[in-house]
Amino acid sequence: MLCLGVGVSEDGVTAAGRRLDGETFGPWMRLVSDVDHEAVAPAAAVLDSGERIRPLDVVDVPVADTATLMHQTENRIVAEDTPWQLVRRVGRSDVLDALDTRLWKRGESSGDGQHDRMSHLQTFFLDASLRFVRPGTVDLDVQPADTADGPTVRAVFHLDGHRYNLEVIDAVAREQAQACTAGTHRLDDPLLCISLSKLYEYNAEGYTYRQVTGLIR
Repeated sequence: MLCLGVGVSEDGVTAAGRRLDGETFGPWMRLVSDVDHEAVAPAAAVLDSGERIRPLDVVDVPVADTATLMHQTENRIVAEDTPWQLVRRVGRSDVLDALDTRLWKRGESSGDGQHDRMSHLQTFFLDASLRFVRPGTVDLDVQPADTADGPTVRAVFHLDGHRYNLEVIDAVAREQAQACTAGTHRLDDPLLCISLSKLYEYNAEGYTYRQVTGLIR
């Protein structure tokens, strides 16, 4: 698998990317736990070298069955007691052929974001829950921590004529935000891996949230 995103959440770590068939990009994969078919434990998302997996790593990971979780059709169960083998690392230019041209239709906006969520009903018509895009300029909005989870980070950008404001769960970006001053930090031409989260209930409605799970500079 060519890793394009490594997101962290209260559930653990989720690595996502494209299967490689030789040098050809295959289908999307999202590595999930065999316990609850959600994120894997942080200790399991480690390479045989002892390093954490990160975007642009090509890894050999034994996967078992498909574990479709509603709209997340790309989920693959990984054995958490099997080391993930690093095959090689590629450069940014090596993944440009994997880019998508647009996200899903605009969807709805939460109180914190813009076009950052979709209703459960809207997910019935999706063909995938992962996208890899190149929006151009991206503004990272870093706000001070109000919980033990560290500062909040959001990505603001324009794509396909629409403005987006999405939560960033990329592991490296969140770690770097700990040392950043609060405010807006502009990135020129990053690549974004965007994932639809599991469903959360809000006011008796089910929503999935668009999250930046990979940020390649």
